Amino acid sequence: MLRRLIPLALGAALPGCRGSAPIDLRPTSDARASLASEIAEEGDLDDRLARPDLADLVLLYGAEAGGALGPCGCDANPRGGLGRIKTYADETQSRSPRATVWVVDAGGWLDPTLDFQGRPRLDAVAANRWMVRGLHTLHPVALNISWSDLTSLTGLDTPPDLPLVSAHIQGPGIRPYVERTVDGQRVVFTGIAHVGPTMLLPDGYTMSDAVEGVEAVLEQAEVTPDDLVVLLSSDANTEGTLLAEAGRVDVVVDAQQHRYRDPPFRAGDAVWVKAHHQTLRLGELRMGVQAGRVTWALDRKIDLDAKVPADPALARWAREAEREVGMVRQTRYGM
Repeated sequence: MLRRLIPLALGAALPGCRGSAPIDLRPTSDARASLASEIAEEGDLDDRLARPDLADLVLLYGAEAGGALGPCGCDANPRGGLGRIKTYADETQSRSPRATVWVVDAGGWLDPTLDFQGRPRLDAVAANRWMVRGLHTLHPVALNISWSDLTSLTGLDTPPDLPLVSAHIQGPGIRPYVERTVDGQRVVFTGIAHVGPTMLLPDGYTMSDAVEGVEAVLEQAEVTPDDLVVLLSSDANTEGTLLAEAGRVDVVVDAQQHRYRDPPFRAGDAVWVKAHHQTLRLGELRMGVQAGRVTWALDRKIDLDAKVPADPALARWAREAEREVGMVRQTRYGM
């Protein structure tokens, strides 16, 4: 049973300092006014955590880490890294006992580097194995499959035991959607991505139209108007906009190499947020949810610099991964 009554024409043209008091983002008569944004880039970890609110659901989101377990290789102020994400996620959960906190990724989390024969290069394979190991510690709810991730998956011995999702890319280890429940509210996660030419599709994988794929997911999952649908989108804004404007999805997490502070907005009634490239800033979407509708949302961007301490185990793994990748790169490619 499809959840929305608004018809969707597939070929249609598109239009386009911490405080002590709890934040007040209660619903208003204008749904678009119930959005706010913050950036947390000053102070220590405690200064960057969200102040108390009445969020029902918190999504910590990122994208495009490219197989890097640790911070970026920037000369000054390296940011990002799974170790810092884990620290922030653990602290957020402990300080938001009322809310459910979930980690998601909009795609591009594997290293896509290929050799001259078009196969995953061995140093990329080494990096991706470490990335898979690190992601397990974050217990993500959904990881979208981008085109680069699809190519990189073929370099792993077996599909990783992670919640890989795509509404329109089928193959080993990929499921069309992931379903969770929070306080009786059903939440369905699925993903879409820009895809390359069919001739470059790796063996064992197939793909279909992204919009039609999401429609099929909604039907297969028997989504109703009381369910919340979260769409993870990798470089697929045209399709994502069609689905949001038609009322098919409620939240869109968009990855398209975004590098600036982009406030949330509504596409139709859907809340749309943008993931920072390489997750140098972690996204934190705090929402009030009622009967399958986001009644209010606060989108925060947390700068993952050295003031956010890395989880010790993941920090150690990042160093080991860097050494192993460097050794493979040197011995196999003379780099």
